Amino acid sequence: MARSDGAGMVTLLFNLADDPGETTDLALRHPEIVERLNREFEAWSRSVPQPAFPSQREGSFELPNGVRVNLYN
Repeated sequence: MARSDGAGMVTLLFNLADDPGETTDLALRHPEIVERLNREFEAWSRSVPQPAFPSQREGSFELPNGVRVNLYN
């Protein structure tokens, strides 16, 4: 699952067992799974300590389909 940061990013959901190449986005077909995974991620994110050093992976790039992916802490 790729999460949205609320600034125009899209959420993607794939069934890796059936679609290891990640060719079929299932997010719109299964919004309940996306919501559950977002809740679980947020709970996990609050439970881990903040990193001692800033991320070296900040920035963004564009996928071949034109979707911009932002990397953030």
